[in-house]
Amino acid sequence: MFNFFPLLFAIILIAYAWYSFSIIYHLIRFGIGKHPKVLALVFFFGSFLLFALFLFSYNRVDWKQMLEFLFHS
Repeated sequence: MFNFFPLLFAIILIAYAWYSFSIIYHLIRFGIGKHPKVLALVFFFGSFLLFALFLFSYNRVDWKQMLEFLFHS
């Protein structure tokens, strides 16, 4: 049986990385002055913290129990 969750996780990870990169790139590249670069740095740190929280939460969930609850209730 094909395990769908690692594929879904990889797709979400790639989409999130592309979204974060594009925002940071455009703020740094096309921003005039110091403020857009500071905003990009704040966004980068916030993005990293949210990603770390997502990974921590993903590892803490009991997926077998969650799937059983969703499909057998």
